[in-house]
Amino acid sequence: MGRLPIEVTDDHILQIGKLAGYGMTEASIAWVIGMCPKTFSTKKKDDERIATALEKGKSDAETLIGEALYQKAIKGDLGAIVWWEKTRANRYERSRQEHTGRDGGPIETKDAQDPIDYLTGELTRLASARHPKATAPKNSRNGSSG
Repeated sequence: MGRLPIEVTDDHILQIGKLAGYGMTEASIAWVIGMCPKTFSTKKKDDERIATALEKGKSDAETLIGEALYQKAIKGDLGAIVWWEKTRANRYERSRQEHTGRDGGPIETKDAQDPIDYLTGELTRLASARHPKATAPKNSRNGSSG
């Protein structure tokens, strides 16, 4: 036997708005009010009160937080002023980074090469630095040395 249908009550609607204002996801809200997210989604399509409560809860919270931020900013709170400028006034610092090669010169690049040839060359270079009379290993793909 299946579960009884869940009726969305006015208390649910109030709770949905409150939880949406706290920034909870719809899936989390669904679990808190006692239904699975899939059922919540279906109910939301069928009952416009749910979608309205979600939007109103979010906008009410944004209003309260916006007012608190504004009050702090006009009272001189530097953090609030900077936050306001960056998020509400769309002002922010821009920095520019330049990359250069050795001693400020151009960045040296090399053409891409076969990884096995590259590794063979590096192994030869490292071996010869340690043992100057070392010879290059044989390249197993074509039988030649590095």
